[in-house]
This record gives sequence, structure tokens and C-alpha cells, in this order.
Amino acid sequence: MVTAGNRKLRISPAHRRIGWITADQAISSLTNLVLSILVARQVSVEDFGIFALVYATYLFALELVRALVLESLVISFSGDYEGARRAAPSVLGAALSAAIVMSLACLAVAFVGPSQMRGASALLAAALPGLILQDACRSILLAYRRPRAAFVNDLTWGFVLVVGIPILGGLSQPSVAAFLLLWGATGTLSAVLGLFQVASVPAIARAREWMRQTRPRGPYFLLDFLVDSAALQVSIILVGTFAGLAAVGAFNAARVAVGPIGVLILAVSMVITSEGRRLAEDPARLRFFVGGVGVAMLLTGAAWGLILRFLPVSIGEAMLGASFVAAQAVLIPMSLHIGLRGFMSSSRIAMRVIKPGPGAVILQLCLAVLTLVAVTAGAIIGAASGAAWGLVAVGVVAAAAWWRTFAGANDEQATPFSTEGRASVA
Repeated sequence: MVTAGNRKLRISPAHRRIGWITADQAISSLTNLVLSILVARQVSVEDFGIFALVYATYLFALELVRALVLESLVISFSGDYEGARRAAPSVLGAALSAAIVMSLACLAVAFVGPSQMRGASALLAAALPGLILQDACRSILLAYRRPRAAFVNDLTWGFVLVVGIPILGGLSQPSVAAFLLLWGATGTLSAVLGLFQVASVPAIARAREWMRQTRPRGPYFLLDFLVDSAALQVSIILVGTFAGLAAVGAFNAARVAVGPIGVLILAVSMVITSEGRRLAEDPARLRFFVGGVGVAMLLTGAAWGLILRFLPVSIGEAMLGASFVAAQAVLIPMSLHIGLRGFMSSSRIAMRVIKPGPGAVILQLCLAVLTLVAVTAGAIIGAASGAAWGLVAVGVVAAAAWWRTFAGANDEQATPFSTEGRASVA
């Protein structure tokens, strides 16, 4: 309860959960940012490139496991503590199984890949099971509706990691391997803490059972993620092909500059995933919530772009170096793009809650093709700026298409939440 003058403002449990979910995502993303900055300042450019590749691989693996294994848990059992508790061993087992498979792939790279990547790939292979389990525990805590516990877990990991990095920096020649080892070890310790928090352990033998139960949702979530991720990565390649490496540098620098809005999008996605089942019991409330969040994200992206555009060059160069000047030409369209992506993501995630299925994947595939066409045309016409405005044009279409799809599905269902995939796990 918060006192404002003579009035007492009551904070509802739902608002508290939303606040803790947002804080958890913020601390996780802030830790990632601080980690990257500290490593970049203490290793060579080549070693930081290796670290960046390893970290990008980890993020891809993390998002893949979330789509295939974890999102179905949060959607299906959010608020159903007993159901989530029974499912937890199977979910942890499925997440660990997926992590082991990806670790084996990393080991293959360690044996046959480029020599400079072998040691880093081996360290990632050793760390992935713990890192993936840590995130699985976070998802289970969200299903338990205990986001504060997830925040404590991430805060503990971030604190130990950030304290340990300067210690490594005190070494005469800190290596990227030492930083990766610290990152993996602290993540694994956080996973152990998470297992205590969820009061469960992985049951690999029951992983197949969970995957069978999530069949109505998991494969569609996975395809949706892969299509969207591929479109964004191929866009960068197309910019380089048709506009040159300088355009890629400007494009990527602008993406880094709008990164904080991306953090907000992740937080919003987690909120809608966690709270969507409760809100879906009242279609009018769900529509109002999703629309309000989407508009807020759009306006935030536009405002952030204006701030960046008129930021003094000295401050921009302190953050991004010489790349900031090149990025200025695309800051406004990239900010609009990320804001439109926030609007789209709100409707898209809500669709996962009320009506998962092939229709959403087909829509995302069509939008991915449109993205590649627009980026290519924009890069040919106007280099990096043209490609960025191409993304804005696709963003307008995507936001409208996803909102219309969500609103139609929301109106169709008197009881939107489907109980598919919620069979009790013995």
C-alpha cells in the first residue's frame, strides 16, 4: 500500500507481479550489457569478437529452448501452482536435454571448427546446461507467480559476475577464456540456486512426456522464433551485400543504440506471457491491455529516437565510438522500427496465449519475406538509411496485421484460454 497525500493507493497483486517481472528482465539485460562492456575494455578486439560470437550462440540457444519448451509452461500453468509443480521435473528435464544436444554441437565445433574458436566453443559446451537450467528455473518461478524469486536469482548471478570480472581484470593478461569460464560458472551456481527455489530437479526420462504435452503449442512457437530470427539476421547480410560494410556498421551501431527499447520489449513479452491467461478470461480487458502496451511501446520507441538524434556527438561517441556519427542517419527510422516491433510483439505474444497454431506462423513467414524485399530495395535506393526506412514500412504492415489477427481471435472466443497441453504430469 502506498500513501499519496491523504489517499491510500492499493497496489494489486497483478501490478506487483508485473513490476517484479519487469525488474527481473531489466536486471538480466543490464547484467548482459555490463558484462559486454567490461569484457570489451579488458581484452583485445579479436578476443572480444570471439566472446560476441559465443554470447550470440548462447542467446540463440536460449531463445530456442524458451520457444520449444518453456513458453508453453508459463502460458499453460501461470497461477496454477500445483500443475506447475507437477510439470517442473519434466520441464527441467526437457530443457536440460535440449541443452545437452546443443552442447554436443558446440563440442563438434571445438574439434573441427576454426582454431581460434575451439577453446571458446568447448567452454560454451560446458556452460550451456547450467545456463539453460537457470533460465528454465526462471520460467517455472513465473509459472508459480513468484517473479520476485526470479529477480533475486538474476540479481545474485549479476552481482557475483560483475564483482568477479574486475578481479579477473587484475590479472596480467586476462583472456577471453577466463571471462567465459567465470560467466559459465556463475550461471551454473545461479541454476543450482534456482533448483532450490523451484524445489525440483530435472527428470530427463520425462522430457519426452512434456514435449508430447506441449505439441499443440511448442512447434509453432519454435517455427515463429526461427522465421523471425532468420529474417533479422539475413537483413544484415542484405544490407552488406547491396550497400557495403560501412552501411552494415551504421546499421548495427543504430541497433545497439536502440537496444534499451529491445529490453523493454522482452520485459513486456514476459509480462503478457505470464499474465495473459488471467487477462484472457475477460476479452475486453485483454484487448485494452495489449493495445495499451503496444501504443506505449510505439511512443517510447519514437521518443527514444528523438533523444538519440539530438544527443551531443561527444556523448554518442563515448558510447559507440566513431560509429555513432554513421549511425545518426538511421537512428530515427531504427527507433520507429523498434517501437513498431514492440506494438507487434504485444499482439503476437497475446496470440500465443489465446490461439496458437499454423496461422500465426504463416503470417510471420509472409512478413519475413516482405522484410527481406523491403530491406533489399531500401539498401539499393538509400544504403543504410533506405534499409532502415524499409524496416519501418514493414513494421507498420506487421503491427496492423498482428493487431487485426489478435483482435479477431480475441473476439471469437468467449473463453479464450485453451486447456490443450495441460494434462497433469504425474
